[in-house]
Amino acid sequence: MSQLPNLLESLRAKAYYLNDEHKQVVDEDGTVRRISIAFPSPDEPNMTFTRPWLAHTLRDHVQHQCPSVSSFYGYGALQVQFNDDGILVQTFADGSKRSFRTNMLLVCDGGSSSSVHQLRVAEEEGLVTSTSGFTYIAKSSASPPLHRKTIMTSPEFTERFCPDESHPGRINFFGATKDTPHNRVFNITAYRVPLGPGELGERSMVSVVLHKNRSLWGVDNAQGLCDIAQENFPHTIVTDIIDEYNVKEFLRTRTSNYRPIRVLRSVTGTTTSGSGVIVMGDVAHSFSPELGQGFSAASEDVGILRVILSDPYDGKQAIKTLMQRYEKQRMADVRALVRIHMHGATYLLDQNKTMEKLSINNAKMRAVLSRWFPGSMFNAIRGQMFQDLSYAEILRRADLTTARIWVSLAFTGLLLSYLTPGVFR
Repeated sequence: MSQLPNLLESLRAKAYYLNDEHKQVVDEDGTVRRISIAFPSPDEPNMTFTRPWLAHTLRDHVQHQCPSVSSFYGYGALQVQFNDDGILVQTFADGSKRSFRTNMLLVCDGGSSSSVHQLRVAEEEGLVTSTSGFTYIAKSSASPPLHRKTIMTSPEFTERFCPDESHPGRINFFGATKDTPHNRVFNITAYRVPLGPGELGERSMVSVVLHKNRSLWGVDNAQGLCDIAQENFPHTIVTDIIDEYNVKEFLRTRTSNYRPIRVLRSVTGTTTSGSGVIVMGDVAHSFSPELGQGFSAASEDVGILRVILSDPYDGKQAIKTLMQRYEKQRMADVRALVRIHMHGATYLLDQNKTMEKLSINNAKMRAVLSRWFPGSMFNAIRGQMFQDLSYAEILRRADLTTARIWVSLAFTGLLLSYLTPGVFR
C-alpha cells in the first residue's frame, strides 16, 4: 500500500497511451529477455476500467527495474502455448496475427480469463506446474443479490467531492430518504481517477451498487433516473454533476452482477522450459468496491512485483525464485482480504436494520476496548485500514481481538457463577 500514491501517478501519466509495437532487447550473451502483458479491450463498462493503466504501469515498472527486459501487450484474442522453447503467445487484432516467445508472462486479461483456462489445461498436461493449481477458491460474499453499474460524472462532481488530486482513490456515499441513514437505498463509490487528457482528467467514475430488486434498475428514461437520484441526494442538484449524455449511457449499458469474491489457489507457475507465469489483478482475485476491488488490489500486485524485481534476475532458476517470492508474499494478503470481505460485506451493502445495528454495536464495543486496552484490543476491521498495515496483519488483529473478547466473556461467566452460585442454578 505504501507504493500506491506513486503507482496512481504512473497510471494517470499513462492513461490511454497505447503501443502495440513488438520490441525485444538482446543481452550481450545473445539471450532475448521479454515480459508479455496481455489483456482484451475494456470497452464493456465494469469495475475493471483501469486494466489498461495497470498494464502500462506493470510494463514501465518492470522495465525500470530490469532494463534488459522488453514487453509486449495488445488487444485481441490470445492463445498461449507452452513447450520446451518457452511460452509462445499469439494475438489476433484487426485480422492480423502476431506470434512471439517470452520467458515470463504476466496475465491480466479480466475476470473471465481465457489465459487462466489455458493455464489449467497446460497444467493437466504437465506443461506448467504451480503450488496449488489454477482453480478458484469459491467464497460466498454473504451479501444479497446485488447489481452494479458505473457512470462518468462531470467535472463539477470532481470539484465538489474529490478535489484533492493527491488522494485520487475511492469515496463512499450513502443516499438516504428523509436524511435518515437507516432509510438509505444507495451505496455508491466514486473514483477520483483521471481518465485522460483535458476535461477527461477532471472527471470521476461512480459505481452504483444496489439490490437487484431496487426500482432504479427498472428506470428506462433519463428523467426518471434523475428523479430517483435527486430524492436520495436532496442537497445536491444531480443534473449539475452528471450530464445528460452519461445518464443515457448509464441507462443503455447492462448491469453487472456483484459476483461472490474468489481467488486463485495459485497466482504463479513455471513451465517445463523454466519460463514463468504471474497472474495479477482481477484475474487472480475479485473483491467488493469497498474493500479493494480491481484497482486497489491490482495496484498492490504491481507494488509487490516492483519490490521483488528490485533484485537482478538472470537465468531460469532466477525466474523460478521470483515466482516463489511473489506467490509467498502476495497470497498471504489476498487470502486475508478474502476473509475481510466475507466478514465485512454482510454489513456494508443493502442489509436489514438488525444486521446493521449488530455491526454498529460490534464496532463501538471494539473501539471502546481498544481505548481501554491499547495494544491488546483493536478496532473493527474497517477502523484499521492504514497504509502501513498489511491485510494479513489487519485480520490477525481482528481475530486476536475476537478471541480475547470470547475468552473474557467466558471467564466473566465462570466468575459470576462462582460468586453468585444461586443465580445460575
